[in-house]
Amino acid sequence: MVDSRLARSFFNRAPTLVARELLGKVLIVDGIGGLITETEAYDGANDPAAHTYRGETQRNRSMFQRAGTLYVYRIHRSFCMNTVARRKGQGAGVLIRGIAPRIGLEVIKSRRGGRPKRSWCDGPGKLTQALGISLEDDGTDLLSKKSRVRLLDSKLDISEDLIEVTPRIGISKAKDFPWRFVLPKAPPWP
Repeated sequence: MVDSRLARSFFNRAPTLVARELLGKVLIVDGIGGLITETEAYDGANDPAAHTYRGETQRNRSMFQRAGTLYVYRIHRSFCMNTVARRKGQGAGVLIRGIAPRIGLEVIKSRRGGRPKRSWCDGPGKLTQALGISLEDDGTDLLSKKSRVRLLDSKLDISEDLIEVTPRIGISKAKDFPWRFVLPKAPPWP
């Protein structure tokens, strides 16, 4: 597979745009991954549901780095992953909630304990478990050639009519913001 990483300028925009346009892109970790099918946008100081709403802390420090940085955090017994949007210091980002697995299916299956394929990567904690993402990946520059976590351009053209826009889920504040983007049927790739 050709390494067609997304440019920093792709991430250095409003998180709602980045979240929408990440649909159909490829998330790969150590050669394992698939097409992004679900995202949520979080907009820093403008968004009471964002981890960064009250400013920078030890836990959320990566979210204040430059666009294209990976922010990994623990929630209950799972990890979640975001990519930073906007410029450094803004605290905005996109939660990657799900992928359609396409590469490394046997590894994903073993990491997900033999669960049905439809539930391997259909939630942020399931996704990080399937791909082997941990707190050690927090702060990774997704645009570095040395990064084991890559976001690639699939070259797929995802039309607007294929995308569902809904309020975010699993949060208690600003839950009416229509900042969740879902691609219910992932197109074929590759």
